[in-house]
Amino acid sequence: MPLPGSPVRKAGLEWTGREEWLRQGGKRARRGWQASVHNLTGGRVSPSPGRLEVELERLEAEVRTASMARPFSTASTSPKGGVGKTTTAVAVGTVLGRLRSPEPVLLVETNPHLGTSQFRLRISNPLSIYDLVGWMDEIVRAGGREDAISSNQLEGFLSSIPERNLKVLSAPSEAHLREAMTREDLRRVLRLLCRHFPTLLLDTGTDILQPSASYVLEAVADQILIVVNGADGAHHARVLLNRLLQVHGVAWVQQRTIIVLNEVDDRGLLDMNAVRRTFEPHVAAVCGIAWDRHLQPGGQFDPALLSERTRMDFLRLAAAVGRGYALGGSPRVDPWLRPRVS
Repeated sequence: MPLPGSPVRKAGLEWTGREEWLRQGGKRARRGWQASVHNLTGGRVSPSPGRLEVELERLEAEVRTASMARPFSTASTSPKGGVGKTTTAVAVGTVLGRLRSPEPVLLVETNPHLGTSQFRLRISNPLSIYDLVGWMDEIVRAGGREDAISSNQLEGFLSSIPERNLKVLSAPSEAHLREAMTREDLRRVLRLLCRHFPTLLLDTGTDILQPSASYVLEAVADQILIVVNGADGAHHARVLLNRLLQVHGVAWVQQRTIIVLNEVDDRGLLDMNAVRRTFEPHVAAVCGIAWDRHLQPGGQFDPALLSERTRMDFLRLAAAVGRGYALGGSPRVDPWLRPRVS
């Protein structure tokens, strides 16, 4: 007969000891004054994590949302130039690359006008999306197959930023080359990239009726970011939103479109809360990006130089993008772009 208090072993049960009876403490704070108190007292006094830490963990978890479609493409667009469209794509790509590692994120400049990603990211690969098209043409003329191109072969056309887990395929800078890019050229390139990269960010041109931009917005993107800056930018965004409603329908736009209010300045005359209220009923999210001294000149992008508020804003935007991954692929995407990812 077992002694009182001794463990009683039953068939099919695993004895774990008295630890399972103990009430587990709350989660340990790892930042802020709460973490300092925990460390100074050796854990004897351990305040719960603060609101900022809780929000950070929630947002980072949303960025890491498992994608229900591989590949998943997000387009950054605006009918108005100079609103921070490329900067938004670069910033979101930086957050996605850091938090969704080891899966690489690929930023593709589909913009038929002058590309700026190389300057913003301090990269200098002379090869562009146009050179990739030319190389693919040579392979086909030699009797080869485009779908046999490996990821290692692609690397020569891409710029890599290892510390951000980000790769970039830049747009050409010569005007005559940009004009030579056709919708079918872009379609072939995107099909190839979709075989090798699970997460794509597509930086489009401002002319939404131009063939490459309209193809991305209508038949490539699983999700669209519309970048807004100023009252005229908000007006242009409404025009684009109406266009997307015609193409995709109300449900698609409400689930897969995000409005990005760029350079929000509380001291300005534009009532950004009113702009936010205008768009909120019609889209998945409205995310504001605070005015930032580092971003204002439109120069090179270095996340370490951003203010804490701006870094949080970009994290919230990336979290909104991440939530979209749970929706799976858009039913409107060109089926030819959905090959199996290697």
